Amino acid sequence: MATSQDSLAFALGPGFVGLTICLIMFGVSSGQLLLYLRSFPNERTSLKLTVLTVFVFDTGHTIGILASYWLILLSCRRTTSPDCLSPFNWVSLLPFTGTTLITLSVQSFYTHRIWIISGRNKLATGAIVLMILVQKFFAYMSGTVLFETHDWGAFFSSNYTVLSASASLAVDALITASFPYFLRSDQSQALRRESYIHQLKIIFMEMGLMTCIVSALFVATLLLPDINSRQRWASAVPFILAKVYFNSMLAVLNRRKIIRQRHLEARGQILGLRTLRSSTLHRNTRPSGG
Repeated sequence: MATSQDSLAFALGPGFVGLTICLIMFGVSSGQLLLYLRSFPNERTSLKLTVLTVFVFDTGHTIGILASYWLILLSCRRTTSPDCLSPFNWVSLLPFTGTTLITLSVQSFYTHRIWIISGRNKLATGAIVLMILVQKFFAYMSGTVLFETHDWGAFFSSNYTVLSASASLAVDALITASFPYFLRSDQSQALRRESYIHQLKIIFMEMGLMTCIVSALFVATLLLPDINSRQRWASAVPFILAKVYFNSMLAVLNRRKIIRQRHLEARGQILGLRTLRSSTLHRNTRPSGG
């Protein structure tokens, strides 16, 4: 028979697993940021400022998660009842706000990339922008529920939260599908090397699928029938999702260096083969003396 202490540990478990993953991914994103700044010292100022701004959001997001769980530990230090998890604290709004800002920033970053590679396709980009606006509207409405009720259970049970998560999943799916479509060799005008395009496809698909999987997991947890299970598991996933977004953005930016190096090496090998063939042909066609 489970004791109240076991019930409390079971209630805190998913959140602390999510916290651990968030801290690990924050360390990874910090390392990726340093790699990005060292690898691209001449990057456009606007893009650098965007990356640094998202990093500030990510740092605030991490601090908010740590502060929230610290307050939970303080409120539960002298009791073993899961009811100590119920009180609302305003510090917990920091990770909620950070998740919203990071999601908006990274999705906007990918949308701008689609705008570029699609040759400024207004239909495709407009559909993604419209879906982002719908998602932010539902996120705002779910945040209103949280402000009014001061109850995380009501927040995770709100239809607005489910709609917001579903709209975010739709945005991720549209972005993931758009990159391979517009990076087809017959559609791309700026990129003519199929190997280069293929590598870009792989990167964007990998990063897009990762965010899609975590977004789908968040939607699935919000649809759990038991409200306690829903609150336990759904409270950890969106925080992980914010870290996945930022790490995917940095991974895409940093992989450009590797792709360009491979592309230059491939061009050098082709040039070397051509030079070797030209030299051999020149020697074979040289007229004999005498």
